[in-house]
Amino acid sequence: MSFSESDFSSNEELDNIQVGDATVDVVGSVCRVSDNFDCKGAKNKYIKIVLNNNAGRQIQVTAWNNLTHLLEEIKEIDKIVYVGNVKAQKVTRSIYNHGNMDIELIVKENSCIEVCGSISKSSTSSQVVSCSIIDAYSRIGAKVEMDAYIKNSLRFFKNQEFVFYVGAITDGEHKLEIKINTDHVEIPLDKGDSVHVVGVMERYPPGPPVLNLESENGITIIEKKVLDFDSVYNGYRNKL
Repeated sequence: MSFSESDFSSNEELDNIQVGDATVDVVGSVCRVSDNFDCKGAKNKYIKIVLNNNAGRQIQVTAWNNLTHLLEEIKEIDKIVYVGNVKAQKVTRSIYNHGNMDIELIVKENSCIEVCGSISKSSTSSQVVSCSIIDAYSRIGAKVEMDAYIKNSLRFFKNQEFVFYVGAITDGEHKLEIKINTDHVEIPLDKGDSVHVVGVMERYPPGPPVLNLESENGITIIEKKVLDFDSVYNGYRNKL
């Protein structure tokens, strides 16, 4: 079989996948690959890839234990991949879900996995959209930039799969969580700091959308502590 970008699964097709369906077919481009092979003490081994339909949906595909070999050849981002005869499963712990849908696809013994080339360079170049926090909530999958204020300073988190920093920005009314996938951040951020941020809007159901920054270079301090405490405190609203 041969697939191209014109064959990518649509939002409607992905949204209509039913939990428990063991005959799901999806086409998309790889935007993330991970495994736990280097994690000592892990009882179960896995490989996870995330397929992007380039229209705002990203769905996780997972192979466990003796089936990891079906995904082990997929190591490059932007490869076009077809997964067939996989089973749809409800995401039970969002922290382990790399996609932005509330379901993931589980590889079975009779699943079909095919790599069908790479997406074009014009598709991989991300155009940055300037927007407000409230507008960013409707731009899942898009790369956005905005000026805002620090509401919650960055905090370090570590679990079996990830190391990352999480904080939040506000415009004085609305709040947007920000996430940086790194184990070290040097930029000194305090509540009320005026900042410029650039990242990709993602969602990990059942939680609210998150602005994912590639590195700490995605956040720049404009001016220190320019938003008063009351405005920082009151900027808590999420638009879902």
